[in-house]
Amino acid sequence: MEKHKHNYQHQEIPDKIYHVLQQLSGLLGTAGEAVSEVCLLFQQGETSRGMRALTEVIDALQHIHNALEYLCSSGYAESLGLGEAKSELGEIFPAMLGSIEEQDFLALADVMEYELKPALASCRNRLPEKPSLSN
Repeated sequence: MEKHKHNYQHQEIPDKIYHVLQQLSGLLGTAGEAVSEVCLLFQQGETSRGMRALTEVIDALQHIHNALEYLCSSGYAESLGLGEAKSELGEIFPAMLGSIEEQDFLALADVMEYELKPALASCRNRLPEKPSLSN
């Protein structure tokens, strides 16, 4: 199997990092859309449907966390500012959990809409737009 080198912003990166960045980009987009759906359901008073949809958001956030953790441990997160994005996302979780524990789903929707969604977008914006492949 031939190894390829990928270039992000004039920086060569290994295949594994390239694929993690690609997956992370997709996860961030999907999670952002799912957050919008959950917020709408909670705002409309559809708590049970909102909670079911919330599990998908939480699963996506876990995968995002794992990808960011991997990128941080491999040393590629620094140049992209993803370590800061990981911290920013981590600061939002306690407010979300507090709202869930208190069963205050409107407050949860607010945290997700005004804190989580922008943090996901900020993280996605830090990713390079188009990788290039060189042999």
